[in-house]
Amino acid sequence: MSDYWNYVFKYINQVNHIYFAVGCAMPQYQFSDDAKSDYRFNITEKNNQQYPCFMNKFVGKKMIVLIDSDLEFTYKNNNVYTERELVIQQYFTKINHPLQPVVHNETLRVLINNEVIVVAHRSKFYYEEDPYMPKHNVEKFREVFAKFIHLIEHCIEYNKKIIVQDYTGRDLTHIYLRFLDTYGNTILNNIIFDVTQEYGGCYIELKPSHINMDKNGNFIQEKYSKLVDFVNSERYKDIYKSRLSIVNYPLSWSIFKLNEDENYSEINFENYILLFTIYDCIYDDKYKKESLIILVKAMLDDIIKSRGGDLSRIDEIMSKITKKQEFKKELELLL
Repeated sequence: MSDYWNYVFKYINQVNHIYFAVGCAMPQYQFSDDAKSDYRFNITEKNNQQYPCFMNKFVGKKMIVLIDSDLEFTYKNNNVYTERELVIQQYFTKINHPLQPVVHNETLRVLINNEVIVVAHRSKFYYEEDPYMPKHNVEKFREVFAKFIHLIEHCIEYNKKIIVQDYTGRDLTHIYLRFLDTYGNTILNNIIFDVTQEYGGCYIELKPSHINMDKNGNFIQEKYSKLVDFVNSERYKDIYKSRLSIVNYPLSWSIFKLNEDENYSEINFENYILLFTIYDCIYDDKYKKESLIILVKAMLDDIIKSRGGDLSRIDEIMSKITKKQEFKKELELLL
């Protein structure tokens, strides 16, 4: 078992909120008032990947897990390596809550104060097997990912919150959907993969508003929800327009093409899994057109209902689904 997992599970019962950051090394960053001049970027509230501003929303002690093979344990200058503090260490020193080392070696640091427990490990992290992985890497991946699954299950069972943020550019949507399929909608309350609710990215402008909670203290995840469930969110307008656009293309376009040719093959169910999940629709590969029509109708119901519109219009709109230009004009009226 990777050493850092020993400490994750050793301290997990002391916290209710966990931030699990992958690809969060910041070797070129330094606080602007630091005297050193060899660093290229200043650390700000908007770019601190090791202790993002939204973590201040949570009351009580938190766990911060940092995973990256390039974590700034050392600093290279003129081919001379010297030890360096992690950015999160610098941050807590700066606000007069210094972190105390518990473990300090070449690959692992465990640091603690009365606000956070930091477990930082120099390694790579994968969410799925790569067909090109050497056998020993596959075995290591399975061992590590089994511990990650255990962490997810622990948080669901004991109602702890975990934020998984990947700064390597990976899109974790399909990984999250697998967990959603396994554990059901309860995962939405406690587990977030990507606070932006988008599709991954290396450089994220971090905001306090990236984390929103309902009155019961559960995460609000607009990306995996119907529009009617987050009409008051600042993300509502953008997601509303996005889903309306998706109804137009590629969904209605695919229906139009399938109506012309039932063997039309330029349709990949993988691209629609998220929508079928949100709207609780079933995709049948033998009846592609019918499956997509059911999905579009469910989406239009949600779109119109979220605006307080007239639901009786849905049948009229759907009657034009195979008439490309007429259907598009109907959608334009919903903008």
